[in-house]
Amino acid sequence: MMAGNNVYVQGSYVDVHDNEVVNLSIDKAGEVKVGDNHTVNHGADEGSDVAGDLLALLRPMFYGSEDNAKDFLSAIRGMKPTQITAEVNRLVAANKLSTLSRKRDLWRVLHDNGLYSKSENNWNMQVK
Repeated sequence: MMAGNNVYVQGSYVDVHDNEVVNLSIDKAGEVKVGDNHTVNHGADEGSDVAGDLLALLRPMFYGSEDNAKDFLSAIRGMKPTQITAEVNRLVAANKLSTLSRKRDLWRVLHDNGLYSKSENNWNMQVK
């Protein structure tokens, strides 16, 4: 690792001192405190604008079905990357997810929203 990119974790304390940019993915955290007075909600709650934006991006990939997009988001929470790609393959086989969207489009949405952390190349090797 390069200097300045180390993140130290001690209990519930994370030291990101001297890091200009830090990306954290925290599973099952309802709320993340940043600094003294800043709170960041983790993940997209169904009633939030973030969830609405995410669903708006996913809905066309699920042939316009908001229910299938919601089910997918619920299913992949907490999954490992290989489990997510297996779920994508299952949904494509079941004709619930567009074969045209399953590659770059879906990867980009999931990656940009912190739901899939691996590279696009890794995604493409797993998603058939």
